[in-house]
Amino acid sequence: MGRTGLTWAPSLFTWPELVLELDALTRESVARKSFENTQALPPPFAYQKLDRSTHYFWEDGTRLTAWSDSNRFAQECSDTLGIEAATVANHLSHSSRSFHATRRIFLEQSLHEWNQKPNGKWKAAARFAHRLPWIGSLHAWNSKRLREPHLVQLFDRYATYNGSDPHRAPSMMHVIPHLEHGHGTFFSGKWHDRNYAALARTRICLGGSVCLRSHCDAH
Repeated sequence: MGRTGLTWAPSLFTWPELVLELDALTRESVARKSFENTQALPPPFAYQKLDRSTHYFWEDGTRLTAWSDSNRFAQECSDTLGIEAATVANHLSHSSRSFHATRRIFLEQSLHEWNQKPNGKWKAAARFAHRLPWIGSLHAWNSKRLREPHLVQLFDRYATYNGSDPHRAPSMMHVIPHLEHGHGTFFSGKWHDRNYAALARTRICLGGSVCLRSHCDAH
């Protein structure tokens, strides 16, 4: 990762607790090994919480602010797009419940470990299984529940979280909006370059290596 990588890497992100957890585990691990290495650790990851995730613009002149607060965002959609605020609020609420029902299965472990480490994760999913979006594409799910073209396109965007498109991404990607409108969005801002350098330093402190200005082949 050279200077260009640090400059152009994304500065808007979600779920900062994962980075903070990594930072805490690193400090605990290094402290057990040697006091000197603890001094070499980077400063903690820094960020600020935003009151909005995105500003949307359409070719027909429509403008919409996607507020991080779900109720405020639902009202913004109602005022701008003429859709019932309750429809958007219910869509986000379902996203939140789906997220919490499946997070330990799909997001907090590798899929190849789905049958390992029993910790109640399947019980959490089972309680909400009858309402989870198991079948179909994300676009089909959003179209059925929202029926407003601008809003369908807006929620289709969440397919890009795994590099897919809404017509091929599974409807289970419906859990992702909760991260932005339930959990919140965050910005590294002035700490941007420092944070990415800190992640590299954390890797080194854990015994790994970081290759700079190196050619990478995709296989």
